Amino acid sequence: MQTGVDDGGALPLLTGADPAATAAATAVLRAGGVVVTDPRYLHDGLVTVRVNQVDPGTDRPTAAADLPGYALPEPIGQAQILLSPAAARPLGSTCVPSGWVLGTSLPQ
Repeated sequence: MQTGVDDGGALPLLTGADPAATAAATAVLRAGGVVVTDPRYLHDGLVTVRVNQVDPGTDRPTAAADLPGYALPEPIGQAQILLSPAAARPLGSTCVPSGWVLGTSLPQ
């Protein structure tokens, strides 16, 4: 599953979700939750997030939490989870920039 950290600012460009879904998802991120692009990951308003440390020959769990979540109404491409910065911190995740998300408008 592709994982990212966002406060909602890049959400429309990362997911292509419609404005209503984007607004609802952004509210959850700003409240410290997570957004998934596949509704199968959301159960009773929560998303279970597990963090594993993977080294050659080993795969050991390091953290887990049930976090408030929002599932985009339609699956979009590869499964993604977007964590708010507040959700990533207690899981021991270190956030590092890994690219840019740029939006452009079409010429009129």
